[in-house]
Amino acid sequence: MLRMVALAGDPYEMGLQLGKEIRGLTPYIRELFDAVRREIGENPSLEKLVEDMREVVERHSPEFVQMLEGVAEGAWFARDILFETTCSTFLRHMLHYGLECSVWAVKAEHTSHGEPILAKNRDKRVRYKPLHLFVYARPKGGLAYFASTNAGDPGVAGGGMNERGLTVFSTYVASSDIGVGLPDNVLAKMILESCSTVEEAIDFLKSVPRLGQFTFTLGDAKGDIAVVEVGYRELDVEIPEEGYAFRTNHFKSARMSEKYYDPYHYTAYEREDTLARWRHLDERVRGALGTIDLNFVKRLMRYHDPGGHSICRHVGEGDVPVETVASMIALPKRSRILFAEGPPCEHPYLTLDLGGGMP
Repeated sequence: MLRMVALAGDPYEMGLQLGKEIRGLTPYIRELFDAVRREIGENPSLEKLVEDMREVVERHSPEFVQMLEGVAEGAWFARDILFETTCSTFLRHMLHYGLECSVWAVKAEHTSHGEPILAKNRDKRVRYKPLHLFVYARPKGGLAYFASTNAGDPGVAGGGMNERGLTVFSTYVASSDIGVGLPDNVLAKMILESCSTVEEAIDFLKSVPRLGQFTFTLGDAKGDIAVVEVGYRELDVEIPEEGYAFRTNHFKSARMSEKYYDPYHYTAYEREDTLARWRHLDERVRGALGTIDLNFVKRLMRYHDPGGHSICRHVGEGDVPVETVASMIALPKRSRILFAEGPPCEHPYLTLDLGGGMP
């Protein structure tokens, strides 16, 4: 069943609306919180880390904190647990996560209709699947946006597009370059609410403290695309000269690739998975340059690999217990986004024009 929530108003009001919508999921959120804590085990540094993260988010994004307070009030749920759950990217280096999401982008010269396209399949561990939802938000004083995120999260956990056509799609990367800074869901929300172009988004990312461990693929209505590989200390910006780019769950740039590491003792299958999905995107997009249209994009996002390294992911395929929870195709020039909930091979794409409100 498609879950979409419409939000409007100041940060607290939007949080209150979101909290009321997800109230029935709070027992499950608590269950996941407890499970993550058990997986991490005794860790004396965890409480200090959570406090440091809370301080940096409060300082640089008070609106996020205000919205979180609204969610907690509307959902009748503990604010501290919500914060740790929704900003838990900083816990990933303590857990066996990471082989999730495939993203690509092409410029206008490579499409049959002469406009850029960005696409993402958002994959999640199966236990997080019930928390997925789409949000259409009209923040007071900010730009309206559509996003894939998680129940109770005031941020943008999966990426989205704003009314100006600016698109942000993220992927997680295990990295040694991490520290106390803003996580990807907070940064993506801030970008969508305040930036109109790829250039503005890059300048913003350079100006704030960043947690690291992720990539942002960006596109705008002018036709620009870029990939930003984000660390705590380092940041690399790729403006693809060839007019196309792909990202899965490893860094590609010379600057950041040395920061990528295997903290979880990945199996051979897991180490190959991010590379194989990248190759699938590379081979198929390169082979269609100049003729790429929406039908091609949908076929690629529904691609199943006989070897188990699929773009459209299902539990039981391969050795990683993840499933595609959302698929998004962005047309920045039109401020239009197509989206499907769940694996796109099983669900139709719906269309939202950002100027037109909820579909």
